[in-house]
Amino acid sequence: MPLSRTQLSLQALFAIICCPACRQPGENWCLSVTDPALGREVQLTCSRCHEVYSWKDGILDFIGKAEASENITPFQRVMQFSPVAAIYEKYWRPLGFFIASSSSFRQFCAKLMALMNPGGQQMVLDLACGPGLFTCPMAQKSPGWVIGFDLSLPMLRRARKTANRLGLTNVLLVRGSALRLPFLDGAFDAILCSGALHLFDRPDDALAEIARTLCLQGCFVCQTTIKPKHSAGMAAFLDRVIRFGFFRSPEELNEKLRSAGIIVNEVWQRRIVYLFRSQRL
Repeated sequence: MPLSRTQLSLQALFAIICCPACRQPGENWCLSVTDPALGREVQLTCSRCHEVYSWKDGILDFIGKAEASENITPFQRVMQFSPVAAIYEKYWRPLGFFIASSSSFRQFCAKLMALMNPGGQQMVLDLACGPGLFTCPMAQKSPGWVIGFDLSLPMLRRARKTANRLGLTNVLLVRGSALRLPFLDGAFDAILCSGALHLFDRPDDALAEIARTLCLQGCFVCQTTIKPKHSAGMAAFLDRVIRFGFFRSPEELNEKLRSAGIIVNEVWQRRIVYLFRSQRL
């Protein structure tokens, strides 16, 4: 029987979270309040490797020594700026989507939500969630936890404000690396990654982490980009200068997915925008 929201607990949530430095599971966490005056900042210490992480203002921050050497692409760095986070949901994403697809972003969102079917999932990960564009709508429909995960602190702060405004109690926001997810194997019933897989420095590694943390037969929905056949050099410029990447073809992407143990079973494509629903084998 599905859990009700009143039955959700941090204990159940932390059971799937592991230390990204030593990969030990959540029962090894030691929690301590480091700012009693505010009562909002908590430190999480791994009892195995003693790595310390902060949980402040509703955002669990796993960016630490293990991620210090990660190569953050120029386009990802743009997403770290608060002014970009402020306009991302209302202007940046819809306009960029229309330019890339010549189709309605609102209709795309409805299609994506239908593919995710969050009402049937107990544990959902929104990977590269940005300001919670899909995190919060999924949490409104989900009977379980929805974890919004991103590298950008300004984006996560926007997501937290939206979740608070909507009164959502089943959202956890986590900052970390998509190349080293701080979750146990098979932790999620469903994973969403919309508009980001092509931006990661090593998408093959990200796919391996997605497959690892997705349960058997779990649902993976992803929107990414396919390189246009004719772009007058613009695609090459975007790839080289700001690392806005592309997959060369659906066939190349499908091969990468199969190598990770994921098989595609539904596709929606408009120009360079490629949306698919897949399943972990």
